[in-house]
Amino acid sequence: MDVDRRTSPPLVVVKARVPAPRARLVRRNELLECLSDEADRRITLIHAPAGYGKSSVLAQWAESDPLRRFAWLTLETTDNDPVLFWRYILLALRALIPGFADKAWSLLHGPQPDLEAVVTHVLNSALDVPGRIVLILDDYHVITNPRCHELMQHFVDHLPKSMQVAFGTRTRPPLSLSKFEAGGLGLTIDTTALQFTPEETKKALDEEGNRPTREAIAHVQDLTEGWPAAIHLYAISVDPISADNDLPDGRSAVNSYLLEEMLNHLSDGERLDLAKWSVLRHLNGDLCDRVAGRTGSAKRLRQLSQANLLLIPLDTTGHWYRFHDLLVDALQRQLAEHPAEQRRAAHRLAMEWWLENGDIAHAIHHALEAGEHQRAAELLCANWFGYMLNGLLETVREWIDHFPTDALLAYPPILITSAWIMAFSGSVKETHQFAAKARAAVFDGPMLDGTTSYASALAILRSALGHDGMEDASQHAEVAYRLEPLGSQWRPLAAALAGVNRFGLGRYEDARIALAEAIETLSGEDGVATYARGQLALLELHQGNWAEGSRQAELACEQIEESNLGSLLSSGAAKIASAAARAHSGDRASALERLRSLASIQRVLSDAIPFDAFQINLVAAETYLILGDYRSARTHARAALSRLEAFGYAGIFEERLTEVWRVLASEGDAVNGSEAEPETLTDRELQVLVLLQSDLSVREIGSELYVSRNTAKSHIASLYRKLGVTGRTAAIARGHQLDLI
Repeated sequence: MDVDRRTSPPLVVVKARVPAPRARLVRRNELLECLSDEADRRITLIHAPAGYGKSSVLAQWAESDPLRRFAWLTLETTDNDPVLFWRYILLALRALIPGFADKAWSLLHGPQPDLEAVVTHVLNSALDVPGRIVLILDDYHVITNPRCHELMQHFVDHLPKSMQVAFGTRTRPPLSLSKFEAGGLGLTIDTTALQFTPEETKKALDEEGNRPTREAIAHVQDLTEGWPAAIHLYAISVDPISADNDLPDGRSAVNSYLLEEMLNHLSDGERLDLAKWSVLRHLNGDLCDRVAGRTGSAKRLRQLSQANLLLIPLDTTGHWYRFHDLLVDALQRQLAEHPAEQRRAAHRLAMEWWLENGDIAHAIHHALEAGEHQRAAELLCANWFGYMLNGLLETVREWIDHFPTDALLAYPPILITSAWIMAFSGSVKETHQFAAKARAAVFDGPMLDGTTSYASALAILRSALGHDGMEDASQHAEVAYRLEPLGSQWRPLAAALAGVNRFGLGRYEDARIALAEAIETLSGEDGVATYARGQLALLELHQGNWAEGSRQAELACEQIEESNLGSLLSSGAAKIASAAARAHSGDRASALERLRSLASIQRVLSDAIPFDAFQINLVAAETYLILGDYRSARTHARAALSRLEAFGYAGIFEERLTEVWRVLASEGDAVNGSEAEPETLTDRELQVLVLLQSDLSVREIGSELYVSRNTAKSHIASLYRKLGVTGRTAAIARGHQLDLI
């Protein structure tokens, strides 16, 4: 083998490293001078189609600017998971500044992290960094997730003076950047600015050993319209360079022609090897040996890179490379001319290599591309829980979306996995669909997620989702509690679910036994132990044991804080129990602080897992009644009632909600006078209400929501009407009053 895997730098590190300087690249002096100006600039945007040298210009800037330090991230389509997106951004910054934003780094490695808090920690940490920092986000056009754009907008809007963000992208990103340009804080470099001048065209041709005449240079400039990639390809594909050489019309045709000319210089075997390698996102010698079925790939990669064959080195040691997108397109067209099995075989071999090298994510990608759906499903079922605990729900959802329906039905455990992922993502319809298909399926094979059997896994899922009321949830919790043996990794969750449902059905002592068992497990990042302790706290409060309930609640909240579990749905029971206990003790300010802490889980409260959302809102309503805040109590009582409709019969909790409504009917109206309660806000109106707290204009709010200015105005008008206010400030105040923000 040509590459020693023990010394090859991790691929994830290479992504967050300034690319190695390329030989024979034309230096863009005018652009570099422009980029190095304006010390106070916040945003640099370089946008143009493929082949205009965006990455090269950014790399030359990072190499040549003595007044700034550069953090670099090359983005990929797989980085659309918002958690992964920000993890890589922070990795790039920490490569430049060791120890940067440790708190944010810790949050990003917990389950379902609060990404707004992550961005805030990054911004605050940047305030303490000396000098000028540039964060380069190359290939930003591959980011399509609106959540990533939303968080990036917040980040750039609050950049400190010492920091700027530079985007390299094929298209203008869906961010509000014009305000930076208008204020002299933004620089945009587009296609026109990136086109080679005649002088730069001459340099490019000279670098490849040509000595073109003035007429030939003018001819190439005219044919390519200054397109850097086409000029470079022309120089290495056409020999000799003269005014007699002709090219097809149109840029796409020019590029295809030149690429084919370049590839025609290779042997049939070499072209086939490159075509097979085009299925890889990143290349190294060992991986390419496996896919091509021969040795010597590392040497070949070095030769191709030195020949400037659109093969881009990602590190200075020659371990990792990637193909330029233009070359990928040409190679994949060639691969399509061969039998489809050759493409599938290349992916299959890549899958095996990544598995041997411990990268499950790349292995799943190649398994799906190879059509090895059961292998992909097995890998996903064996590893989904770890991905979920690392906050990578979007990544797993993306994989699930790539399975054909018949492949999902052919391996029922993937249906259970999919139902869990959709539930944690708050996707109600998809959760119900996958859960129904899982219930209808039969499977006798081993369960790779650690459950003892398919029957047990299905029982845990049905109890946790609770789509058929408490009696049904209790029945399935007891089945799982019996089936999962002591020592099983799923036994604590089965015990916690059994305890919660026993509590709801009035079996208090039996509930304590099951909850105590779940609490005794090590408090891990899955949050099961803290969830069980929070439920035990609520049980003690329900029975009037306020001191013990408060003690259990505070212990659980301490565990939540220590393990960064605050954004998990499972943290809600402990937080609301603590709020209720503090309100009962007369500590109003502290109780309100705990109630406000529930904001971190609002986005995960949904009808996908309705019981927890119901219970949290129920106890919040009861707590606000203790505090004498009938408006907020009514808001949460309405939310609890809505969740109850999705859940079904809720035992003693349903009786408690009835009592809340009785109190509100008898006392609430008198206390609040004639002031009307607002109509229920839609999800979009709640988003608008949150955005009104910022300094965004109506147009910018529309951009945040990906709607027009007029549509945003309509949402705002509807929001004002429902809240009974006439202006922005009043709407924000009313939202806080009703505990909506």
